[in-house]
Amino acid sequence: MTKSLGSILCCTAFASTLFAQQPTALLNTEQFSVTSKGGLEYRIDVSLPPKYSTTTAVRYPTMYFLDGNLEFAIAAESQRLVNMEGVPDLIIVGVGYQEDDPAVYTEKYSANRTRDYTPTAPAEAPEGGQAQAFLAFLRDELIPMIDRRYRTDPTDRGLGGHSLGGLFTTYALVHQPALFRRYWLGSPSLWWDQQLAFRWLDTAATPTADSRVYLSVGELEGDIMVEPMQRMAAGLKARFPKLDVVSTVHPGYGHLSVVAGSVTQALKVLYRRPTVSISARDAQALVGRWISPGGQAFTITRRNGQLTVSDTFPGFRSSSVLQAYSREELASLQGVPYIVARDSAGMVAWITRRMGSPDSLYRKQRP
Repeated sequence: MTKSLGSILCCTAFASTLFAQQPTALLNTEQFSVTSKGGLEYRIDVSLPPKYSTTTAVRYPTMYFLDGNLEFAIAAESQRLVNMEGVPDLIIVGVGYQEDDPAVYTEKYSANRTRDYTPTAPAEAPEGGQAQAFLAFLRDELIPMIDRRYRTDPTDRGLGGHSLGGLFTTYALVHQPALFRRYWLGSPSLWWDQQLAFRWLDTAATPTADSRVYLSVGELEGDIMVEPMQRMAAGLKARFPKLDVVSTVHPGYGHLSVVAGSVTQALKVLYRRPTVSISARDAQALVGRWISPGGQAFTITRRNGQLTVSDTFPGFRSSSVLQAYSREELASLQGVPYIVARDSAGMVAWITRRMGSPDSLYRKQRP
């Protein structure tokens, strides 16, 4: 059948439109390559906080994720979401490899990560065993470069990895704990070389003050992963009673499907903020009905010493306990932030409920 000139032109225009499209890009991110002193090339992805360019005096905690080809995008987007639930602004750094194939675990990629993330080279994996050299690269080359290039807080770094990356994160925790304060051990491959990692606990250096460790695994990963993770969590708690250790077995998830949820939970656990008490004076000032210029409203009540916010959403009304991170920063247990503003006398004047942009300003309804 002969096509008409009009249909040919239409198809051509449609094809041109498709080819003109641009690939999706993550907001506030940068990518560059780094070649180590040993001649190894790494792909580095960096995600900056939304207000990084306007907060020139602020330094930010930095969280490094191994397997950046797989985990960087998950971590960067997860950070944008959990930031609404009290997780502070972070610089996210993905450490990956120059991998062009969209499949993550190609033969070349697997060889690179096995080399870097494992402490020994057993007969089954002769390409492994360079964890010490990779840790030195992070410590002596990459981290100083990131600290020079970005406004990082050098006292607050985190490291996270999954599978062999979780094994390496365990290695970094027990061999050089002063380098990082926060650790995510995701589905750690603690089976490596006859469970060598458990012998590290006997000689492990003491973690720095306020260090936190989050261990996670999927329920469907089986005995090779679940039981060793639980045993490592118990071993870290026993060896370092003051170390903040949290662990989770995610029901219904396998070795790869668990990654996204584990990254999100790791950010929430590792960067959870301590709560403070709300004074009786502030509590009295907060109780009442608060209305925005557009007529939206929420109500704060006090019962049994707790403040509760009752909020109205389209077609639904919800109540949740309010907790305070400071005198100015409150949040419901559902994760909705409420920012308190005060007048010149220090009294509560209005509240900003942050539910997207622009923020909604609420003033207290007078009796």
